[in-house]
Amino acid sequence: MAAGDASAGEQIINSRPAYNPLTAFSNSTVQGQSVRPDTVRISGNTTVTPTPSSTASITCTGSFTGFAGERATAAYSFVVDSNVSFPVQYILEGAAGDGAGLGTAGTILPGLHQYRGTFEASGQTFSRTTRSGFTMTISFVSGAAAASRGQEAVAAGTMAVSIEQFDIQLARSSAAVIAPAQLLNISTRLAVQTGENVLIAGFIVTGDVPKRILIRGLGPSLAASNVSGALQNPLLELNGGTSTNDNWKSGGQQAEIKATGIPPTDDRESAMIATLNPGAHSAVLRGVDNTTGIGLVEVYDLAQGVNAKLANISSRGFVQTGNDVMIGGFILGPASNSSSIVVVRAIGPSLGSRGVANPLANPTLELRDSQGGLIDSNDDWQQGSNSTTISNRGLAAENSKESALLAIPPPGNYTAIVSGVDNTVGVGLVEVYQLQ
Repeated sequence: MAAGDASAGEQIINSRPAYNPLTAFSNSTVQGQSVRPDTVRISGNTTVTPTPSSTASITCTGSFTGFAGERATAAYSFVVDSNVSFPVQYILEGAAGDGAGLGTAGTILPGLHQYRGTFEASGQTFSRTTRSGFTMTISFVSGAAAASRGQEAVAAGTMAVSIEQFDIQLARSSAAVIAPAQLLNISTRLAVQTGENVLIAGFIVTGDVPKRILIRGLGPSLAASNVSGALQNPLLELNGGTSTNDNWKSGGQQAEIKATGIPPTDDRESAMIATLNPGAHSAVLRGVDNTTGIGLVEVYDLAQGVNAKLANISSRGFVQTGNDVMIGGFILGPASNSSSIVVVRAIGPSLGSRGVANPLANPTLELRDSQGGLIDSNDDWQQGSNSTTISNRGLAAENSKESALLAIPPPGNYTAIVSGVDNTVGVGLVEVYQLQ
C-alpha cells in the first residue's frame, strides 16, 4: 500500500494484497493499482471478522525511491462500516528505506466512518540514494491481542471493510497528504416544462468563505449528443431571479466565462459566474417564452482550494419515461484524492405535503459510473442494505416508497437516474449528500 517517489515516476506493488489469517476475511476482491506516481490505491471490498485474541491484517509490498538523508512520510485514507458493539483498533505499520519504521494507530468506531491521516518514519530513512523495498500493513486488533499491544480489549464481531479505495501515499521528507474528495460539478438533465415543472437545481455552499461558481443552462448543443427534442432557447435564473442570463455572450461576462475553458458551445445557451456566500442557493432553467424541451443545468466549482465546498445538492422537475427520466450527474475529485461517502435520494410522494402538484408516486433510483456500470440501485429506501446508516445520519426519506442509497465512490464521474416504477410520471427530486 505505498508508492514510488513522484520524481522517479515508478513504483511496484503486489497486484493482490496478502491476508492474514485468510479465515478472518470473506469476499476478498481487493486489488492493487497505481493512480499517480506517488500514490497506490487498493480497491474492492472485504469483510473482516476479528475473533477474540486475534489480529486480522492486510499487507502490501513494493518498492520506493528515496534520496540520501531524507525521511519517508506517508498519508492514508480508508472507509470502514463496522457493526461491532465496541471499538476495534486499527494499526498501520511498515518499513521503507533502510529499515526505518512507519506506523500509526487509531480506533474503528461502530457505524460508517472514513479514516485519514499522515505519519512519518522515525530517524533517517535513506542513508543513500536508493530504490528500496517497502511493506505496509493494516491490522484490525481485538480481544487479548489488543490488550497485548496496550490497547482496549473488545468483543468480537464483524466489520464490513468497504475498501472501495484505500490509499497509501509515500513521499520524501515533506509530509504526504491525501485530501478528501469533494463535489466539483453537479448537473441535471430533464424535460423542461412550464410553471412548476421547470428544472430547479438547489445546492448548499458550506464553509466560512464565499465560493466562486459557474452555472450553465444548456439546450441546443444537446443535439450533438443525439438528444432529441432539446430546449432551443434556455433561460437561466439564480436565487429567485437576482441574476439572470439568456444568451451567454450577452450577459457581460463573455470573456470571464470563456476563460474557464468550458463556455457553452451554442450562443443561445445561458451561463453566468457568481461568487456565493455560504448557504442555500438555487438555479432555475426554463425556456424563453415558455418553450419546452430537454435541458441541462450545471454548476461548476471554480475555487476548489478555498475553505468552502458544494454540498447537499438537489434537482427538481417533472420525471417522465424513456429518455425523459431525470438524470443527475456529479463529479468527485480531484482525481488524486480519496473517495467520499455520499447518500443519494429520490424523493416523490412527500413533495405533495409541500404543496407540489402531481408528485412522482413511487420513484426508483440507480447510481452509475462514468462507463454506465451500475453501482447500486434502490426502490423503497427501507429495503436498502444501508438503510440503518442512512437513518442514523438523519437522511431517512419521509415516505417508505422513496429511494435512498449510500455509496463510497472514488474520484470520478457519476450519474443518478430517477424514474417512476411501472413507467409512472410526476414531479421528482434527486439529492446528493456528501457525508465525508
